[in-house]
Amino acid sequence: MRVHKFKAWDKINKKWLDAPIIDGENGKMMGFDLLAGEFQRHYSDDEVEIVEYTGLNDKNGVEIFEGDIVKGGRLRCHDGTSIQTDKVAVVFIDGMFKAGSISLVSINKHTEVIGNIFEG
Repeated sequence: MRVHKFKAWDKINKKWLDAPIIDGENGKMMGFDLLAGEFQRHYSDDEVEIVEYTGLNDKNGVEIFEGDIVKGGRLRCHDGTSIQTDKVAVVFIDGMFKAGSISLVSINKHTEVIGNIFEG
């Protein structure tokens, strides 16, 4: 069974929030301050970008999230095609997570997370 994990990027302060929590009552994201042990506040959709864990890890065991940038050079996919994966962003499109135009599940064990689209 796939684990559902999320991260939240604070667009205003340009940093990851400590422990994002989705409020079940209104669907808004809340930040949790780990040091203070309390909820910070609700965030609007304009203030945060929520990204989801793909359920996959890279070749080094690092969890791959939406918005991560992965690289892997030229990779041969299970269908015989190949793709150049130098610095491509992970996106959710057509019902699946992809690195560029290739299904991430086909190549994740050959790629490496090198950053994300938020931190540059």
